Amino acid sequence: MYEILPHNCPFCDSDDIFIIYSEDYINVICNQCKAEGPRKPPDDVDDAIEAWNLRRPYLGGKSK
Repeated sequence: MYEILPHNCPFCDSDDIFIIYSEDYINVICNQCKAEGPRKPPDDVDDAIEAWNLRRPYLGGKSK
């Protein structure tokens, strides 16, 4: 099991979170709004979960 667990989605607050494992990366994704955490090397799932847990929602403003 993981040393840390993914938090709810920082954008929609869903707890329907899953982890993608591929040969090239690990990625945490929200199954509801499809938000993605940063892709991390495939050998450290805890790093991918920690990166997801540090995400903050976009709070507005104009994008360029």
